[in-house]
Amino acid sequence: IWQASMPLIMKHPILGYGYKAFWRGYQGESASVSFATHWAVTSAHNAFLEVWLTLGAVGVALVAYSLLRAIRDAFVCLRAGKSPYLGWYASIVFLTIVTSADEGELLIPNGLMWILYILACIGLSEGARSIRLGLDHG
Repeated sequence: IWQASMPLIMKHPILGYGYKAFWRGYQGESASVSFATHWAVTSAHNAFLEVWLTLGAVGVALVAYSLLRAIRDAFVCLRAGKSPYLGWYASIVFLTIVTSADEGELLIPNGLMWILYILACIGLSEGARSIRLGLDHG
């Protein structure tokens, strides 16, 4: 799937095909992926490729920025070790990274993984900010 998707990504590398606009079964560009893999493919089975197909390099850059910021905030929070909920948030970010390598469920609206990821990013950001300012966040 990944190999068949790459040439199609390069047709619209900057902005992608549009949110939820690529996978249309045997219609449009997704048909070539299904024919190449010999089964009806409905997603890229990789969240980062899925984002690149739908939102392009702009979307990938935004997701990468949020991941890198969440990882940075997680290190700050885990190093301080003051609150167990910060560890929970860090584990959600780690789980998101691991599952995104094999599933394309990162930006599904109202999807549990996306909601947990956003909540974890917010929690880690607030926790890291409190630690940097020396506030009690326990």
